[in-house]
Amino acid sequence: MKKRVKILVALGVATVMSMSALAGCAGKSSGGSSAQNTKEVKKPEKILWYINVGLSAQQKYEEWKIDFTKKTGIELDFTPMNNNDYKQNLELAFASKKAPDVFNLAGEDDLPRYASQGALADLTDLVKASGLITNENKAAWDSVTIDGKIYGVPFELNSGTITYVRKDWLDKLGLKVPTTYDEYINMLRAFKTLPECKTPVTAAKLYEDQAVTYLKDFYQDATPEFTKVDGKWVDGMQQENMKGALKRMQDAYKEGLLDQEVVTNTTSACRDKWFSGGVGVFNYWAANWAPQLDDRLKANVPTAQMVAIPPIKESKNYLLRVPAVTCISKDCKNVEGVFKYFVQYMHDGGEGQILFQNGVEGVHWKQDGDYITMLENPENPKEPLQKAFYAPYSAITPMKDSTKNIVVDSRVTSSNQLMAKYGIQSIARPVSKKLAKINGDLIKLKAKSIAQIVMGKSSVEDGFNAYINEAKNLGIDDVIKEMNGDK
Repeated sequence: MKKRVKILVALGVATVMSMSALAGCAGKSSGGSSAQNTKEVKKPEKILWYINVGLSAQQKYEEWKIDFTKKTGIELDFTPMNNNDYKQNLELAFASKKAPDVFNLAGEDDLPRYASQGALADLTDLVKASGLITNENKAAWDSVTIDGKIYGVPFELNSGTITYVRKDWLDKLGLKVPTTYDEYINMLRAFKTLPECKTPVTAAKLYEDQAVTYLKDFYQDATPEFTKVDGKWVDGMQQENMKGALKRMQDAYKEGLLDQEVVTNTTSACRDKWFSGGVGVFNYWAANWAPQLDDRLKANVPTAQMVAIPPIKESKNYLLRVPAVTCISKDCKNVEGVFKYFVQYMHDGGEGQILFQNGVEGVHWKQDGDYITMLENPENPKEPLQKAFYAPYSAITPMKDSTKNIVVDSRVTSSNQLMAKYGIQSIARPVSKKLAKINGDLIKLKAKSIAQIVMGKSSVEDGFNAYINEAKNLGIDDVIKEMNGDK
């Protein structure tokens, strides 16, 4: 579901901003534990943390881990994982009764799925007593609140994807930034005539893994995800406006405008295609990705120019994802301690926040007057390290230390201003145990159905109707009833 919200300071409207198992696992929920304000909370001796973003081995995560222990007195057990390994490893950990104390989940899909399985500690009272919720960040909290309960703390504030276009190609062809779909598709046709154009527009997949946002110019007002229509949850894939979206993608694919490898593309493959200089349009993340996309493109094509554009008329908006969340296992023995000494510390507006945002002083950043200057990225010494685990300008809490200011790249600011103006907030689905049982098969069915239609193996009408029948056989009608609280 989407709703319009006021986007926060984290969307970078200012160029200069202030920065603002184990000992854990086996048997109680935090339930009504605002008691942390009235009794001493026991500090964990050791915390097992699963995380799929942030510092790598090459970026000296071991030094970061040592500094965390030095500052907190807590032994932290974690090893960097890539996103694909992370999901599988987390599921295996829960299946083997060795769940981590604290871990991250994607807010829009994994959060409600794990909540429906009873895997997460209820953090509602702890969060409300913590002071982490403010008027400025309430939209982020609302987006991860499920049936009135909070099972995860936003890792960082909401962000989303926007459309980046090769401005030098527009100038070469005498074209303006497209404002309608007709102008957009004609721009792709014009790009295709350029010798240097290998792919007019690229995207990673057609449905899974954020593909709906990456293809916003084609999906427009449609979505194959669950969404709300007239106050009721529905399967977006079965709505009439999906036919138009499928037809647009089918036509663009047939004409060679949409990447012919879109079905199997990964995001890294798409980024590499963009960096190489052969792609005209790429919808990708705002904020810190804007300068990275620009700089790495220019490293290969020094004369290249990139522009982030507003959504076309038919799309109306860009989508702000439900933020990833930090969760605590319901089997953690010391939920209150992990919450206070790890989760709150991560967002404390001071020492902990600097550690999670910027890393270790002298290793990842240095003090420069009243500013923090990030040091070079060991993985790419030509550019500074962007963050330790989350970006300073997307923090859910402001930095209290006036000597820890940062300078935000103007390209980050301009891309975030687009999100601030046009962003529509997604929210997490309600808990559905029935969906949890069929979700894997349903995702595969949607991906297969969309791919067959887009690649021309099925007509829009036939593929659409076939999906409805197969989804019905999976039990999607019962899922929708449960999501709407119908008996």
